[in-house]
Amino acid sequence: MDGFPSRLRGLLAAHSLSQPRLAGRLDVTQQTITGWTGGKWQPRAAQVIALAQVFDCDPNYVLGLIDRPGRFPSSASHQGEA
Repeated sequence: MDGFPSRLRGLLAAHSLSQPRLAGRLDVTQQTITGWTGGKWQPRAAQVIALAQVFDCDPNYVLGLIDRPGRFPSSASHQGEA
């Protein structure tokens, strides 16, 4: 399993997404993305969810906790749950 910084770098490359463009989509600075990819900082929970949405994968995959990306859980899959 990869750690978060390595996983994020891999996701950026796999999706041909630049750090500045990702920063714009998440409404954070490019410095924040650079800090994440360099292992200097960790994202907040809401930012992990936003990253998973951008890359359409499981948030645990973004964090490097699982090896299979899966898909981002849609709200439709949770309908009827209380």
